[in-house]
Amino acid sequence: MQIRALIGSVLRARQHVLSKSRGEGIGSKLIDYAISEAKKEGCKRITLLTDIENTKAQSFYQKKGFMKSKMTPYRIYEV
Repeated sequence: MQIRALIGSVLRARQHVLSKSRGEGIGSKLIDYAISEAKKEGCKRITLLTDIENTKAQSFYQKKGFMKSKMTPYRIYEV
């Protein structure tokens, strides 16, 4: 997993656990590692995105201390 600091925030690629491996603590280990590495890099904030209908992921992230942001994400496609 690559963790890269960008102006005090963390930039990461996708993280997901295969369906057959869910419930084994792998996701917790991945996110705990990412948080630990971000702290080492001096990051002040981690922002993540998940699909609005992915309530399981949202619940997982909330249990890990993440909270919904009042920020609105924007994307550009076909760059």
